[in-house]
Amino acid sequence: MSGKPVRKTQAISPFGPGAIVDFPGPVSMIHVGLDAYPFDRSDIEHKNEYMITDEARLAERLGVEFFVEPMEYRAPRRGIKQKNVGQELPFLRFPLWHMCPRCGILHKSEYHRRDAPKCKGPIGTGADKGKEHPERICFQVRFVAVCERGHITDFPWCEWISPNKDKPFEPVPGKRWLRMNASGSASLSGIKIRAEGFDGGKIVDLLPAKTLGNILGGISEDEGGANSNVSPLGRQKIVCNGDNPVLGIGSKVRPSTGCGSQLFVLLKNASNLYFPNVVSSIYIPSIQDSDAPQEILDATQNQGFCNNLFDAMKSNADGLLTTRQAKIALKRTYPQYLTDANVEELVRIANTLLIHRFLELDQKCSSYLTSIRQVRDLKSTDYAQCCEELDWDIDPRLFLTESKNAGKSESGYEAKSELDKEEHTEELYRHDEYKVFTKNVTEGSPKVDLDVAVAELNKYPTWIKENFSGVSLLNKLRETRAFTGFNRLRSGGLTSVEQRQLFSSDREQAWLPGIIVRGEGLFLEFSETALEKWYQDNLDFLEDRERRFTEARARHTKMTIDALKSVSAKQVMIHTFSHILINELIYDCGYGSASLRERLYFSERTSPQMHAVLIYTAAGDTEGSMGGLVRQGLEDRLPQLIESAILRASWCSSDPVCLESNGQGPDGMNMAACHSCALLPETSCELMNLMLDRTLLVGSLANPEIGYFSELLSNN
Repeated sequence: MSGKPVRKTQAISPFGPGAIVDFPGPVSMIHVGLDAYPFDRSDIEHKNEYMITDEARLAERLGVEFFVEPMEYRAPRRGIKQKNVGQELPFLRFPLWHMCPRCGILHKSEYHRRDAPKCKGPIGTGADKGKEHPERICFQVRFVAVCERGHITDFPWCEWISPNKDKPFEPVPGKRWLRMNASGSASLSGIKIRAEGFDGGKIVDLLPAKTLGNILGGISEDEGGANSNVSPLGRQKIVCNGDNPVLGIGSKVRPSTGCGSQLFVLLKNASNLYFPNVVSSIYIPSIQDSDAPQEILDATQNQGFCNNLFDAMKSNADGLLTTRQAKIALKRTYPQYLTDANVEELVRIANTLLIHRFLELDQKCSSYLTSIRQVRDLKSTDYAQCCEELDWDIDPRLFLTESKNAGKSESGYEAKSELDKEEHTEELYRHDEYKVFTKNVTEGSPKVDLDVAVAELNKYPTWIKENFSGVSLLNKLRETRAFTGFNRLRSGGLTSVEQRQLFSSDREQAWLPGIIVRGEGLFLEFSETALEKWYQDNLDFLEDRERRFTEARARHTKMTIDALKSVSAKQVMIHTFSHILINELIYDCGYGSASLRERLYFSERTSPQMHAVLIYTAAGDTEGSMGGLVRQGLEDRLPQLIESAILRASWCSSDPVCLESNGQGPDGMNMAACHSCALLPETSCELMNLMLDRTLLVGSLANPEIGYFSELLSNN
């Protein structure tokens, strides 16, 4: 793809590998997988610009060594020396079938072809029937076929129009072809497909013509009349053959391996064609030292600076940093910090704290040590093996000072299903962030990527202190987002391993696409006491709500209720609160609707339990972080902000229909929530705008007192 850039944040979501992207031309292309990425690990310029190596916590969780930022296209400029000029993300032409705008004849292209096919006819109707027309450039058809296993292919025109799928129609240029005719009707029933050819110099129909009126949709009835969950293509025994242009599967070089799943026809820009799976992590500094100068702590967050220190340490006989090496490193990178005291502190920190970080940054060492921690305490021999792997001659006994505190506690929770296991793993992962956000990160920690200040609740009104147990202002935060796969047709269904196989043929892939977003955030922690009181006071109503949500989620995930954790009314309330607060912040802060993002911290299976939400700036490459969001969390702004948000949520332009709803949205996954009141851009919501209910905040028409903030409404 030349000269058609995609921003690197878009290359993760919503245009990650597997997505169909419309470019000027017009031309639709599919984002290809990691096999074709132009990243070269041995290229020092690629390594310095694209590699993200300091997010060890997320890398360990996803089983990779590092992350790679998508390339942004840079056009060469005369007389200006630039690095990584002309780097292009890999895209292939898709769909392959094209239609002539003059005569309607269908032509099939190839994945790597840059130019669209050109057509000269023959004309199918009118006085010039059978004659050629001036050459015209064809454009892509708008239909594709997908299966629930994540495969995607062109609409099977030849098999679909043939009475016998084992003998599909075979177009031959100049002899027989497929033609698409439109009657002018706005519906698909007005589009007719013909299989034509020459017979005695005249154009004749070789097969009965068919309309497209019944190709879209999912469930249909088989010939016997029983509802058997058969797709329209399935009725003709046309199933998925395993095509996956993301990896070039379905081409001459990589033939299809077969699949057998049902094919569903979608428009190429359908909203359920592509659901990217992005795992994110808030960066937590691994260094804590209240005695160290702040400038030295901040310097340890510079990955290039730390790599230079590590290279210097490995060159020494004892594997430790010397005073001379520390002085040279500071003089080269941070000359403004070059003092005798700072040199001594850098030596101390490098030889005590940073040595653990160097092991964490190596995926093999990190995975090895983590696996041992699960069964026993680490020993010097374990560290010795890692140091040998890194060719680092350091005394392994120096690592033992923190070995017992380095492991993560296990919850002992027995998961009900693979989905439940993944959700619990995410809860434990976020619990580390939750513990950091609930305390001040002001002294003894680097402030380059995380600066947390816990507000004093005594300065807030009484109702804030009763409903919330904490307010934290994140003046700085850094989020790493990693692309881990995608689903088609619905947002779930495939395991993480199955998703990764759709965009990478290397099972031992050492990296995943990822981006770094820096911004600010507002962290609100709900009072556990107030939540429990609200729940017990409205137990019957909330239990009924939980039952409805759990049943809807079972339908949505196509799983049994026993395989899912019951949906908590507390979680739905906190999630809905997050949405209405973001909507209010959009009015007050001036951010775009997609520039704010939520991150939910809810679990009743961790210790301590989590009942909180983080709202933060999300579009780091387009929106600045100027303190406007943190400003809204101060005592003179936050109460007014929440009051206004709750008041706005008490009435929707679709009420009373919306407020009295017992199920709306996909599979009834929302109750009192619609586009007029509680929904956000899907890039801002973690749960795809599902599991929302305003009644849990403001009450219903019949029971206005059941909302968590009903008392606040009545007082106003």
